[in-house]
Amino acid sequence: MFDTIFMPLKSIMAAKKQKNSTMTYWTLIVASVIVGLLGLIGTLVSKSDAGTVILTFLVAAISVFLVTLFVAWLYQIALTTLTKKVKYTSALGALSKYLLVLSVALLLTMLLAMIPNVGLFIGGVLFAILFLVANVVLIRSTMEFCGADLLTTIVSMFVVYTTFSLIVYFTLAQFAPSMLTLLSSLGIGASAGKLI
Repeated sequence: MFDTIFMPLKSIMAAKKQKNSTMTYWTLIVASVIVGLLGLIGTLVSKSDAGTVILTFLVAAISVFLVTLFVAWLYQIALTTLTKKVKYTSALGALSKYLLVLSVALLLTMLLAMIPNVGLFIGGVLFAILFLVANVVLIRSTMEFCGADLLTTIVSMFVVYTTFSLIVYFTLAQFAPSMLTLLSSLGIGASAGKLI
């Protein structure tokens, strides 16, 4: 599974031959748990209580899992509209591999940023490299799993990124004040309530 980071092409080709949707869901679960660990580390650093730490882990992991399922549906719609009929699990497989590399990049960056003086620089360089790898993995796995060409893949990615960004923007515009109040009541970002 983690060979996607070190040997992406080999991992993508092996997954294409295997055609196992169970592995797609396991990859997504592992990536979601890694993102949950990001939330867990963040709340531990802010010295929150145990309940908040566990809640943050669960909310982050479950949210990433569900959001990825939704984004895969958007990705499938974009690819199907631009090419031919694309299976949902093919779009989800491409996104799962992308999310795995991206979540590992974020985790390593967060851990390296804790090193005084040079950690943030090293983490930033590593994140830039792994972000590049993640996007290339998404492009190549989409081409292999969904049978799309390069231009169609890039256009589909752009459409989905734009759509998802708009959804996040309008959701935050609607719910930001109540979310900031909730976070400040939980002790996460104590100054968040002052922004309202």
